[in-house]
Amino acid sequence: IWSACYPNYDAIPRSATPMENEWVELVHEFAKKYRPGEYLKETGGIRDMLWYEVGLRDAIIVQEALLRADKAGDLTREGVKKALDNMVWDFKGMYNGQEFSYKSHTIPMLRLYQAQVKEVDRDGEKVVTGLHVPIGEWVNTAEIEW
Repeated sequence: IWSACYPNYDAIPRSATPMENEWVELVHEFAKKYRPGEYLKETGGIRDMLWYEVGLRDAIIVQEALLRADKAGDLTREGVKKALDNMVWDFKGMYNGQEFSYKSHTIPMLRLYQAQVKEVDRDGEKVVTGLHVPIGEWVNTAEIEW
């Protein structure tokens, strides 16, 4: 069992990745568009979408804060911090429509996954395949009384 603050977006092979999540689909579209040759390689290219997704996620959070600060007429350091502190959103569908507050400057969403890993024969060679399957709904840890 594995927990994460983001959905599974990179199964092995990549074609097994579930694309029902809006954010997962967006990450893959960006990778295909901006790094097409590397994206198509199962190994030796974008082998792990994690780092690609993290960079895109951070860029979109900053972009959203800048847009909100600009709309509020306060495109300053304090204005951007205020926009971050007041952001409540679903982060482009990453959490299937559930919104969260970014007040702590962290993502308080959590989901449990179970790994499904097996070895398959591909052209006479044993190859490991794998997928993380959700075993529950998204949990907003900011709403839990500890």
